[in-house]
Amino acid sequence: MNHFGHKPLIDFGGLPVFAELCVYELFRLSGWEARWLETYGAPAAGPYLFTNWLDVPLKQQQHQPLRVAWVAELLEVIAAYNKGRYGGCWDVIGWHGKTIVFAELKRRKKDRLQTTQPLWLEAGLRAGLQPENFLFVEWDFDSSI
Repeated sequence: MNHFGHKPLIDFGGLPVFAELCVYELFRLSGWEARWLETYGAPAAGPYLFTNWLDVPLKQQQHQPLRVAWVAELLEVIAAYNKGRYGGCWDVIGWHGKTIVFAELKRRKKDRLQTTQPLWLEAGLRAGLQPENFLFVEWDFDSSI
């Protein structure tokens, strides 16, 4: 399987997935819409938007555009406040009705906040979002198994 730069896989309902897709699925199973936002290797016009991961290189993955205008517009506004860049965009975006949440995932003791990620948070707040619209998700493997 193409592990996107050796990203670890976790078991979600018996399926091997990246942590970002696990959070995407948790949003979806809760009745929300969501996307995994990936800026690595993405065009300057915006992040890749994923709902799954195929065993193919990044450029061949299936991009799932946002079909909800206000969500797409909000991403553009935040990027504008972020000096026109999507760099630092958080990992997963979920929305339900008019409620939106950006989730940033960090593997415990293996990952750290990048300097661009607080800038995305700041841009989101300047765009009118509140702190409760942002969620940190710390995860790790269960060492007791």
